[in-house]
Amino acid sequence: IFISPMTGGFGQMGNGSYEFKFPTGIVRANTPNEYYSGGHHYFDYSFYVADKGNDRIVKFIYQIVDSLGGWARHIKPNSFTNLFYTSISYDLDLFPGMDSLSDSDGILWYSSLNSFGLYALKPSSGKIVSQFESYIYNGEERYILPSRISVYKSPDGQANLLACIDRNENAILFFKLNTDGTMPGNVP
Repeated sequence: IFISPMTGGFGQMGNGSYEFKFPTGIVRANTPNEYYSGGHHYFDYSFYVADKGNDRIVKFIYQIVDSLGGWARHIKPNSFTNLFYTSISYDLDLFPGMDSLSDSDGILWYSSLNSFGLYALKPSSGKIVSQFESYIYNGEERYILPSRISVYKSPDGQANLLACIDRNENAILFFKLNTDGTMPGNVP
């Protein structure tokens, strides 16, 4: 007999809090926030979702609680927030910051199905801190139309990387990121 490891589901169709309309991307933030309170052991995991049909990126906290030897799993009350409104958000990935226990100093990169370019925002403020729509290749400017994206933070910060699938070029493109996870001002 197969026993499912699923611990629960979250969300329903709609455009309000705790609702999604065609979500297309999800990423978990850094190390969970672990703490004790009232005799219980808590683990808070921050998640970001590209909610394509609602033109937004949302954040919520999935909470695991060790309560007197039993485990409870649920969405932390009042943790669902609209982080950023964007036209048809498609995919996202988090460049972790220096603080592994918090996502506040990380950079959240995202792509949109409706526009050229890649965009980065601060999860703590929802403000765009880096973006680019085109790059120069063999002396020619090319506009990027990304779908899926992935970011990598190297241990020393010198080989940070953003990779994406470009629907214009039918290729996978790679870009070097600054040590803080933003794009250099002069994208080659």
